[in-house]
Amino acid sequence: MRAGFRKQQSGDASNSSIPESVPLTRKTAEASSQVTVTSGEDKAAPGAKSPQRSFLGLALDCVLVLLPLAFVGLLIAAALQDKKPESVVGDRIQDALLLSPTIFPIVFAAICGKTMKSIALYRSQDGMSLLLLEHLSGASSLFSALERVVILRSFGAIGIVTIVMWLLSPLGGQALSLRLLSKQHLYANTKQNATYLGPEFLNSTALDSGSGTQSHLSRITAIYLSALLSSAEVQGSPRDVWGNPKTEIPHWGPGETDASEWKPVISTNHTARFVNLIGLPVKAFGDKTTSEFVVSSIYMEVRCSSLEYTDTETFKQNLKGPLVTSSYTGGTFPNGTTSIVFPKMPTTNARLTTFLYVSNASWTRFESDITQPLEIFFGARVWETSTLGLPISLATCTVVPRGLETKLACAGHVCRAVAARKQPAELKGGGIWAVRAIMTRGHFCEMGTSYSSAKTGMTERFIFDGFVGEMGQDHSTKLYQIPLADFERRFQQVLNTFWYAATSQIFSNGNFSSFFNAPYALQTPAEVIEDLGLHYVCHWVWFGLALAIVFLLEGLAITNAVLRFRTRIPDIFGYVSSLTIGNKYCEGRDLEQSSALDGLERARALGHVQFQLADVKGGEDVGRIAFVPRGSQDEIGMSRVMFHRYYD
Repeated sequence: MRAGFRKQQSGDASNSSIPESVPLTRKTAEASSQVTVTSGEDKAAPGAKSPQRSFLGLALDCVLVLLPLAFVGLLIAAALQDKKPESVVGDRIQDALLLSPTIFPIVFAAICGKTMKSIALYRSQDGMSLLLLEHLSGASSLFSALERVVILRSFGAIGIVTIVMWLLSPLGGQALSLRLLSKQHLYANTKQNATYLGPEFLNSTALDSGSGTQSHLSRITAIYLSALLSSAEVQGSPRDVWGNPKTEIPHWGPGETDASEWKPVISTNHTARFVNLIGLPVKAFGDKTTSEFVVSSIYMEVRCSSLEYTDTETFKQNLKGPLVTSSYTGGTFPNGTTSIVFPKMPTTNARLTTFLYVSNASWTRFESDITQPLEIFFGARVWETSTLGLPISLATCTVVPRGLETKLACAGHVCRAVAARKQPAELKGGGIWAVRAIMTRGHFCEMGTSYSSAKTGMTERFIFDGFVGEMGQDHSTKLYQIPLADFERRFQQVLNTFWYAATSQIFSNGNFSSFFNAPYALQTPAEVIEDLGLHYVCHWVWFGLALAIVFLLEGLAITNAVLRFRTRIPDIFGYVSSLTIGNKYCEGRDLEQSSALDGLERARALGHVQFQLADVKGGEDVGRIAFVPRGSQDEIGMSRVMFHRYYD
């Protein structure tokens, strides 16, 4: 067979009508001139054309060069929005980024597919392997690139490069999405000063004189009862009825009694965790801020040793020392006699149902050292019969001022305690006398009275139940029946609530600038985080990735335009019409077209003709598959391709 081929080649050489084969190397200028002169001597065949550049194709190539620049502009616009507040312009850029994942793969496919075909066409002018030509001209998508690598079993650099190139299409689409530019809340960290009511306000009270009592007792009563009668939701909330944060005592272990470390407070909606039903007035910051700062406060720590049922005479006989004389003529007098008297209501002259006395010896120690506890006795009427004095529930307790530092966390103006630690308490002379006035003037026992010596007051109801419910006509309480721990905790709450209410009126109005409150308004440093609102954030990793892919795409578009301009051969790769070039079955049927036509031009010229892939040796044992026009069955014995036949 090889000999036959050589013989045919020798015979062809003797035929002067067959032109010599064209070498695949570049011609010199002299050789090109000789070929041109020689070809000019012959007459051109009918329908022959010279290769020409398509101006429409060149215009399309220029458009493809400009398309990546639009994405560059979009990237720059997105980068310029970084850290800028929400705006109409930014939203329009985000709208454009919503469309980019759809548009970018289309543009990428147009440029990348066209560029690889342009490289194949340009290199085919000088010759290259069919394997590389198939890789470059046929890998028009990720799947087709993978298909060629697998089917051709070509795992070289070109196959890997084409696969990686097509993988950049979806990656670039994702990089040019809202992943590039998003909206986030931007925060500014600053240090500012918060204002709060310092503990110095406890150094004075309006109840230390008759005139002061007449002027302020009604307001004190209103503040106290507002806190006492607030709903269970408010009482269990970390803020009081006016929104002031309540102080809380963390749970210290047995070995942490004097610990100065911060301890977190327990976040539960339970009234028992608060030392006071009135919160500490603070002035935080704007609505779009979160802040944290530390405030100082003082509270009365109550510890009770006993809660029992007894009567006034037995109580008096069991006293181990004299009592401080009260302003309502109770206590121990200079002649040594002791009188246990329930205070009177100033308006009705009726006796109240509770009393509060202080041990004289403990008061003497307290005046010189406030760390020494006061010994107090709290009694409440019990409506039972007794052969001696009046039946009472009697609690024996100690009271001592304690200092507390509380860490507040605020969201805007709304604050709550998150941690606390102990600190020394400081009370000046006025504060000591304020404590004496609370203990001896009887106004604490007057708060929430029933105006009847036969009915329980609101303070007693709160101590008994933990809240103030409906008061029946014959309702009375037996405080001695409740657990000592519950009495101790609730008595501490009402005592501190009255102490705060009796020393300042700021709790209900929060006016730090008033004449009475301004001296006690303290500044404390605060860590403030301000929410600046929604801002655009450019994610620079996605920006860099998108920019690199777009620049690569721009390079491919420029390469395509340059190679298309420099390529002299027609674009025939990838077109079905290219199968008619040199096809002997098209000869003599008026189907010959110039070989200088592009694939689409040839398809337009032969578009009316029907072709098929058929067996052109249907009558022989071994067939041959060829691309032939319809209607030539009789001439060449054409038939359909069969599975059971062999083909050469």
